[in-house]
Amino acid sequence: MPRDRVNLKFHGSTDSRPAMSRTSPRRDFLRALLPDTRLFIGGVAAVWLLAGATGLAVVHPASPVSLSVLSAPATELAPAHHLDALLTKARTTGSADVLWQAALVASTDLHDSPRTLAILDELLEQHPTSPRVAEALAWRGTVLDQQDNPAAAHAYQAAAEAAPEHPNAGSWWLAAADRYAANGQTLPATVAYEAATQHPPEAALAWLALGRLALARDPAAAHVAFDAAVQAARRPSTLRLARLGAATALERLEGPEAALAEVDEAIAHDGADASLERRRDRLKNGG
Repeated sequence: MPRDRVNLKFHGSTDSRPAMSRTSPRRDFLRALLPDTRLFIGGVAAVWLLAGATGLAVVHPASPVSLSVLSAPATELAPAHHLDALLTKARTTGSADVLWQAALVASTDLHDSPRTLAILDELLEQHPTSPRVAEALAWRGTVLDQQDNPAAAHAYQAAAEAAPEHPNAGSWWLAAADRYAANGQTLPATVAYEAATQHPPEAALAWLALGRLALARDPAAAHVAFDAAVQAARRPSTLRLARLGAATALERLEGPEAALAEVDEAIAHDGADASLERRRDRLKNGG
């Protein structure tokens, strides 16, 4: 039977639908999958445009996602970028606290002492009434001290004078005094140690230092200082040093017998100690 008659029989002679055009199975499948080919073409174009833009961003050195940035160590670039952002914000807003944060990043993340000092100096110059001033001065002293800079002593003293009621004021006075003494500046060291004695946590160490400073030129003043250290001592090691200092001052003032009495009293009151026993043995033997 001819093929066209079969088709007529199948559809019927009275079928009102138009005759189906011949299409390939592949095209029918694509039309079913993508009803509107224009959307498909537009989607492909958008993907290509996005890929091109991303490629440019990756290649361009100024882009934050460029290959040079992505391949660089995060520990080197991230703190530097953070510091720049903080400095920009601090200078825009006029915030001492943001400058303080910038100094923290420069010091702890970048370990850049010169830049830390520059930021602290900017804070002190631009915000002289900020609550951060005393701590900034003390921090400046610490950085200078790490560089063996004699100016550290003055920075610590300035911090203590700027905030006499600060919990760390005593330690700042003590640090200033130690630096002055290390620089051979006995008079400012004495003044700073005397200021530190007014702060109980540092008083015993300050009195010990005053006793040592006075021992060579004024044993009587040294004995007074060592005795004050005994009264202020909070640790056994500090108490032992104070007792030994007092014995040394008495030996120079009144001789070995007075020093031996001091050592015996210390042992009876505080207990035996190797250093005190050695001193007692030496004093008993007249040496």
